[in-house]
Parts: sequence; C-alpha cells; structure tokens
Amino acid sequence: MRCEARNDNIHLMKQLFTFLMVIAATAVLAQVPSMEIQIKGALLAAPTDSKDGAMVYGYNDKSEFVVLRKGTNEMVCIADDPKQENFSASCYHKDLEPFMERGRELKKQGKSPKEILDQREADVKAGKFKMPAQPTNLIVYYAPAANYNAQTGEVTN
Repeated sequence: MRCEARNDNIHLMKQLFTFLMVIAATAVLAQVPSMEIQIKGALLAAPTDSKDGAMVYGYNDKSEFVVLRKGTNEMVCIADDPKQENFSASCYHKDLEPFMERGRELKKQGKSPKEILDQREADVKAGKFKMPAQPTNLIVYYAPAANYNAQTGEVTN
C-alpha cells in the first residue's frame, strides 16, 4: 500500500512540475511586447524626420531577433531587448549595419563587450567590411525599467 501511495505522489509531483514548467515558459514568451509596441519603442531613438521610413529590428514570440518592419530610408532601429532589465532602443545609419551585424554575431558567440569591440576593429582593419565614409550617428534612448511600460510602449521621465 505504501509503495502505491509513494508512486502516486511521485506521479503527482511530476505532473505539477510539468504544469509549472508550461506556466513558466508561457510567462517568458508573454514578456515579448507586441510588434506594434516594439516598433513604437524603437522609434523613440529615431530622428523625427526619419521615423516613418526607418527599418526596425525586434523580437518575435520566440524571442528571436528579427526584422519587424522593412525600411525605406537611411535609418535602422533596434527595439528594446525584453531579456534586459532596463529599456534601451537605438537607431543608426544603414551604412553601419555590417559593423552592427558583426557585433550581434559575436555576442551570440558569447564574446564580452571588449572582445566584440576588439574583433570588429580588427575586422575593419582587415577590410572585412568598410565603415561609412561620411559621419554617422548611433542614437540610444535609455530608461530605467521602472520608467518603461511594456504594455503601452510609454517611457516616462
């Protein structure tokens, strides 16, 4: 009799664990704001006259980095990473895209910020990609997590 009760308890614990894992996975997936909210947040970093045509990168419901909106002008914007604690959106001239893409590749490989910077500098010196001939900007719009509402895309203070 005790053996059956023990097996029942183990079975119930396994079911409870599976249920909690499903809830946890759903909660993580639910943390990715909608495409519209991500675009709205990313464009906070864009110059006013470039917002309408800027390309926007963000995250799909699997937290994969994807193009949310194709662009028609010179600006590329990056939505806030929902895995990071604070809010941060950025925009830059499309001519910086090879440099920025290389940084994303190196980050996926687990490189530190210093390693990423050093490797990109080495890549430029080796001619693997060119930096823009004209001056370009990287604009970052930042706020503490307490000042960002992921449901509405609003940033306060």
